[in-house]
Parts: sequence; structure tokens; C-alpha cells
Amino acid sequence: MKKRIGPQFGLKRTRFLILFLLLCGYGYTQELPKNRDKFIKESEKIFIEETMGYNVREVFPSFISNSASFSDANFNKMVDAANASYKASEDIQVMYYMVCSYVYGYKNKWASDFFSTWIGIEKDYRAKEAEDYAEFMKFSYDLFRYKALINQESARWIFKGTLEWNTEKKLKLICSEGQLIGGSASLTGEDLVYRDWETDRKSTRLNSSHLKLSRMPSSA
Repeated sequence: MKKRIGPQFGLKRTRFLILFLLLCGYGYTQELPKNRDKFIKESEKIFIEETMGYNVREVFPSFISNSASFSDANFNKMVDAANASYKASEDIQVMYYMVCSYVYGYKNKWASDFFSTWIGIEKDYRAKEAEDYAEFMKFSYDLFRYKALINQESARWIFKGTLEWNTEKKLKLICSEGQLIGGSASLTGEDLVYRDWETDRKSTRLNSSHLKLSRMPSSA
């Protein structure tokens, strides 16, 4: 059988090359740059979901551009982590949660030891199933932004007190010396009903087996 050569074959190959280059270019746009102004502009192109709008348009520009509150070293760590999270998950939503976790981790002035431990835990989660990793990153976003152990349309549970990671055996988040505050709009329609518990260190292991309040993903 003779091979088809000539203009028609060349045209098909040219189209293939153009498509290949476009796909390569699209993939490249998912990498965030280590320049604050370019980062802010690129994030507006990548994070386009409606639910991302407030953070992308309001929070990111004001906080990320402020080197006094967000050092170059921490900014670069965030960029590396965001790009690594996308490489591991190929999920823009996960990448967004990563950026938000860093931004709110520093913006809300979380303890450095707590945040550093989280960084190590997050790296371990990258190697897990995509669903588990995505769930952990959603949990992280809600935690660092709201101090929420659960954040759903129907309810949000917030802990105001001391939080500590426990990485022995199964991952746990230990809550002590504070209040667990929950609200659910689904119970009374438009009104918000709150539940408030005082806690001590003996009754604060909030994992899936305790009061069924925390949805922190399993580390198994």
C-alpha cells in the first residue's frame, strides 16, 4: 500500500502540530508565576468559578501584594505548593484551595507550628487517592478561613479555642480550651439555630467517631 504524501498529508500534520501546541500552551497556563503582580493576574484567568470570585478579586490582590504581611519566602512557598497540588491532582479547585489555605493561614495569623505541621500533612495527602486529597484540601480551606470543622450549605461548625494536630496512627485534630459553635439554617427555615458547647481537653477529639461533627478526611 502506498503512503499518501504531498500537500494533503502535510496539511493534516500541520493541523496536528497546531493542536498539540495549543494543548501544551493550555497546560502551561495552569502554572502560577513567582511574581506577585503576575500571580494576581494569572489567578483571575485560572480561578474563574463564581464561588472563587470574592477571594480572587478582593482577598488575593490586597493580601498577596502586601509583602509586609506576606513575605517573599512564604509567597514563594505558596506558589510552589499550588503548582505541586495541581500537578498531583490536575484539579483547579484543589489548586485554588491550596492558595486560599496559605492566604488565610497567614492572613488570619494561625500559629506557625500548627501551619507547619499542616504543610507536612498536605504533602502526604498528595500521594493519596484524588478524592481524599480534594476532600482534605476543602477541609483545610474551611479550617484556615473560618476555623470550621464542618462547612456545608446547611450547617457550619466552628471551634473557637486551641487546635492541635495529632499525627499518631490516625490523623486527628485536637480541640481544647474553647467553644464549639454550630449553626444550621435547615432546622428552622430562614432562622439560624446555634449549638454551643464548652470543651475541655478530655472531650475534644473531634473525629468521625466523636459527636459526628468533624468531616476531616481519613488518613488511612
